[in-house]
Amino acid sequence: MLEFDEEDELFIGDKVLGYFGNCLDCGLCCKIFNYIEIADDEIQNVAHYLKMTKKDFLKKYTKKNRKLNALTKTSLKTPCQFQKSTRCTIHEKKPFDCKTFPLLINITKGQAILTGIYLCPQATYFYQGFLDFCQHHFPYLYSDLIALEKEASWTSLGLELTISSKPLGMYIDRLYSD
Repeated sequence: MLEFDEEDELFIGDKVLGYFGNCLDCGLCCKIFNYIEIADDEIQNVAHYLKMTKKDFLKKYTKKNRKLNALTKTSLKTPCQFQKSTRCTIHEKKPFDCKTFPLLINITKGQAILTGIYLCPQATYFYQGFLDFCQHHFPYLYSDLIALEKEASWTSLGLELTISSKPLGMYIDRLYSD
């Protein structure tokens, strides 16, 4: 995953992909995450939202994870305990990992990560639309994406591709201009 700082400009996945439907209708991502990284300020926000102490929140909902980056070694227990049916009970305060799944665009670094292709309905619809857009407007990029897809490996979160954010930004602009 790309690393970010305060200078980076981001488009967040659940906002962009809202064009393809309401992500709250599925809930698949909450069931398939291996870990959901949660930063200290997010822990405090969610604990306050749930009217709990930070200590009680940590004990009940989190675990230490040595695989995470040096800054955050805490993750939510999985599968997510905040999912009821297909709904997120902490949607207003959900962690950054949840907000960005399945699309993260970093304009500063000129890259985008699309995760969950062929697993998450929204990610799949978005990617298929992007492929169609590229086929008509950027045939060379379309060929590159097909080759990249064939070489990419699958994870528990589906197919993940890192691509240039410029054509993706143009596709998003097209979506919102129609």
